[in-house]
Amino acid sequence: MINDSQDPTDELDDIFKLDDFNDNKRISIRYIRDDIAAYIRLPRLFGHGKAMPAKLYDISSRGALIALEKKLKVHSRPILLLHFKDGRQFNIKAKVIHKISEPEWLYGLKFESFNHALGDYLLETQDDLQFK
Repeated sequence: MINDSQDPTDELDDIFKLDDFNDNKRISIRYIRDDIAAYIRLPRLFGHGKAMPAKLYDISSRGALIALEKKLKVHSRPILLLHFKDGRQFNIKAKVIHKISEPEWLYGLKFESFNHALGDYLLETQDDLQFK
């Protein structure tokens, strides 16, 4: 029973435990794709440098997990170049949000903006349904 001084949403929060969902920051589907060639281009004083090949572990419309031979700094702002087998390309401004040193350097990239076109294209071209 709700009295007049109580907020009705308080009871709903208790029922659905909405506070428990605040910790989950993954709100996009992560696709595991082996049909996309990925490259990183780093900003330079006058333009961008040479594109370096990267291994794409997973990707969403908001970010990607890649491996690279070169060491990048956290908070650096590379451009992720994606080349699909059908010729479609995306150049996406990103930010390195974390790195892990394993046998290779793993980087978590967050795209500067939500990329609807990429998200739609990933879904349209997905052949083998592998999600993370």
